[in-house]
Amino acid sequence: MNNIISHLIRLAIDPTTTPSLQRAIVESTNVLITTSLQGNSPVRLAMVLAADLAPLSLYHKSRAVLALGQGSEDLRAVVRLLAMGLLSPGSLESLSKVRGTCMYAADKPGRLRPIARAARRSAEAPYSAAHVQVG
Repeated sequence: MNNIISHLIRLAIDPTTTPSLQRAIVESTNVLITTSLQGNSPVRLAMVLAADLAPLSLYHKSRAVLALGQGSEDLRAVVRLLAMGLLSPGSLESLSKVRGTCMYAADKPGRLRPIARAARRSAEAPYSAAHVQVG
């Protein structure tokens, strides 16, 4: 499914694509991303998309991020991570390895909320994970 998403993104940034087709692509991409996040993390999805779009020029990378729009919360989370991965190669890989990094988890279907991943703590620690509120 990730290949379909990256191909749709490439189609959306094509200068010959009509605005109505671009809107349809954004809507389709929103649905595909929401569906693919049900079993995957947004970081992993953004890593795959960033790797697929890495050969593009900086101009086309920025257009790819803008082409995805401001759809659902799930889409915005992936777009933010994709922008980070495209503009700073390797950042998503290091983000996924850092302890205590802010990740995203679904608390309701179709809704993502940031949570802090905590490493296994010793018996003295009064907690095992902390929730992070954004905004």
